[in-house]
Amino acid sequence: PKGSPMLQLFKDGLASGTLLVWLTFFMSLLVFYLLSSWLPLLITTAGFSMANASLMAATLAAGGTVGAIVIGRLMDRFNPHHVLAVAYLLAGAFVVLLGSATALPWLLVFAIFGAGFGVAGAQVGVNALAAAYY
Repeated sequence: PKGSPMLQLFKDGLASGTLLVWLTFFMSLLVFYLLSSWLPLLITTAGFSMANASLMAATLAAGGTVGAIVIGRLMDRFNPHHVLAVAYLLAGAFVVLLGSATALPWLLVFAIFGAGFGVAGAQVGVNALAAAYY
């Protein structure tokens, strides 16, 4: 089509979906950035060594990898919008759990893994959803 490719994203009824996809990308990437930046500080403030903090924080990416695979498979089988909504709700619950799980190392690692599963895993799903939308 002629004209600006950017403007094509807002034509033919795509404007609201485009804005929602952009908002989802922005918020998801912001949460992941904040988690990956602040987790080592949270963990060391809870009394763990920097070496343990690095290992625990690495479970965020591991959770994201597992989440991307599981969420992708679920998006193929079920409504992708519902799957992503549930993934982000779970991610929110795990982020809340991060604040109260600092006394138990296993629960903290579980919360970090779950937050990565939901946030980073759903981010990969949003990439696929955006491609299908356009």
